[in-house]
Amino acid sequence: MSLSLDPTIENPPKPGPFLLAGTTSLVLLNMWLGFAREMRSTGNISGAIGSAVAQMVIPILVALLFSLSARLRNARFRTKAVLWTSVLILLTGIAAPKNDPEAQLAADVKKMNTGPRMVDAVTRFDRVGQGPGMHITVYETIVTKNASEISKEVWQSAVPKLKQQMLAGPTAKVINAGVSVTYRYFGKDGVLIGDVASN
Repeated sequence: MSLSLDPTIENPPKPGPFLLAGTTSLVLLNMWLGFAREMRSTGNISGAIGSAVAQMVIPILVALLFSLSARLRNARFRTKAVLWTSVLILLTGIAAPKNDPEAQLAADVKKMNTGPRMVDAVTRFDRVGQGPGMHITVYETIVTKNASEISKEVWQSAVPKLKQQMLAGPTAKVINAGVSVTYRYFGKDGVLIGDVASN
């Protein structure tokens, strides 16, 4: 029977109840904050769940990386690694700038997406899409005509008026904030008629 010179190998230190409770609470707090931040900025539940899971997975990965060293391969150290990584994640989240322009744009897009509605006698607002970057696309349908019934000449003559309406309408706020906007018009048959861009 061989004797070990390092007693921690035979009796590896274990985390105490306070360390375990504190670490678990902090991880759960970060998960909740990650979920809430994503829901507030995008309203996308799958993205919010992914953000919440990341708050748990990242500290665990850091703990496993430290465990590559035999000296640090014990439950107490792993728990401490998860705890301090979670503290850093929490502090980073608190210190992050609150005026993230893409998050603000996502909030504005969410307010605009109130469902299909008629904006005038012939035009139906359908939805607003975000991205890439600081760009939104507004989808509208001309409910009285198929795309093939609108000639290229008629469309070209309508574009200046549509652009003027865009710069004075509901998207004026985001355009003035530096966001590029494209209005995409479809016929009642769902076929694209054309685009009107803010720049």
